[in-house]
Amino acid sequence: MRNMYIPGSDTWVYEMDNQVAGFISMIGNEIGGLFVLPGYHSQGIGSALVSFVSDFNKELEVEVFKKNRIGRSFYDKIGFNLKNDYFHEQSGERVLRLIK
Repeated sequence: MRNMYIPGSDTWVYEMDNQVAGFISMIGNEIGGLFVLPGYHSQGIGSALVSFVSDFNKELEVEVFKKNRIGRSFYDKIGFNLKNDYFHEQSGERVLRLIK
């Protein structure tokens, strides 16, 4: 993440208890990375980060591995819909491209 997404993206962090609890990195209108520390899951941080970037992006897109049940559930819950489903050769996995 540090070498791949951060240098070519716009990144915002969510601080809680005087530490970084999560961050979102955007490449244009695409969520390149969205991470919340496990101890801060289910506290609305991921939703708050997506809501923040929604304020200045008409549409949002994200890719998530089809087998990533937690990620898929999160994006479903906050209103993302399936745009495309494809095989990612480099990882050997099915990937879902979602849009909101």
